Amino acid sequence: TPLSVADAPPVTKRPELHLDSQTLDELFAPELWSALAPGLDGAEDAAPFEVAAGDGEKLRAALAADGFVAVERPPPWCVDVSRLARAAASLAAHGFPPGFLLAYEASWRLQAQLSTVISTATGGNVATGDAIAFRVEPGASGFGPHRDRQPEDPSATFREDDAPRSNVAWVALSRATPANGCMYVVPRRGDRAYAEGGDGAVADPVAAALGADEASGAKACYQRVRALPLDAGGFLLLSHRVVHWGAAAAPDHREPPRVALSFGFADPALEPCLFVDAAMARRPPLDARVALAAAQQVVYARNDSKRRKHDLALFHRVFKARQHYFTEAFRRKVSD
Repeated sequence: TPLSVADAPPVTKRPELHLDSQTLDELFAPELWSALAPGLDGAEDAAPFEVAAGDGEKLRAALAADGFVAVERPPPWCVDVSRLARAAASLAAHGFPPGFLLAYEASWRLQAQLSTVISTATGGNVATGDAIAFRVEPGASGFGPHRDRQPEDPSATFREDDAPRSNVAWVALSRATPANGCMYVVPRRGDRAYAEGGDGAVADPVAAALGADEASGAKACYQRVRALPLDAGGFLLLSHRVVHWGAAAAPDHREPPRVALSFGFADPALEPCLFVDAAMARRPPLDARVALAAAQQVVYARNDSKRRKHDLALFHRVFKARQHYFTEAFRRKVSD
């Protein structure tokens, strides 16, 4: 049973740890991150989850058929995910966006444990380094309905058995419910544009996916939408073409905020790694993790109108200080 908002232990605020108090050099110092959330770094490797042959076939078939898979009870994680959820609360209390969970080794150990699951379910996708974290407060919401990729030729982005060549793994670090903003999807079998495309410029991707017009019967179409609540530790595999979104959290709900990590995977021939050294995507050093977290704040700023311009300028400086870790294409993406 998750803690209620009233029962959750409060974060002790320390002014010297606030984002506004940090210099550029201090943002790369391990002491800062340990003070904000101790005990989330570890030197040992994380063993990937094992996937039995029959389970792997079911995962791959389900992902190809519906564009998503919900794994509600995975094997034990090597990290206590509730500690990462508490770290997100500490970051928020000190002015940091939740995306700075990527600064912690523990986040990347979760990704490492998923590697075999992803490879099996997709036919060979590997980590790209494209990661982000979320913490949705009461009354707030995650990203609106979208597809992660809008390629010119969607059919070329699937393998022969319809396994996606690009996907994300979305890991719930706290309980995700309709009240606090769980994920919703339009399954492939209810999505007329999933494989064919042609909806890149539409204003409402849900309506476009469902074909929700008077001729088709809009009410029946919307019944195809699926809510995907998860307990902490559960995870989703989402194809690059499945329409998905985080619901708006009720302003008066009593759940803890919804906290999650999202990791990108792809066929390297379709989407190269954003690190110059692709092996770094599996276990980046601290300064690269901090630079990536900062860069993602800049990249996704259009989805966060509340982010201060002062912060974005700082995050861009952080990224520039370590941009040599990243490909020219990602540098341009951050700068545009």
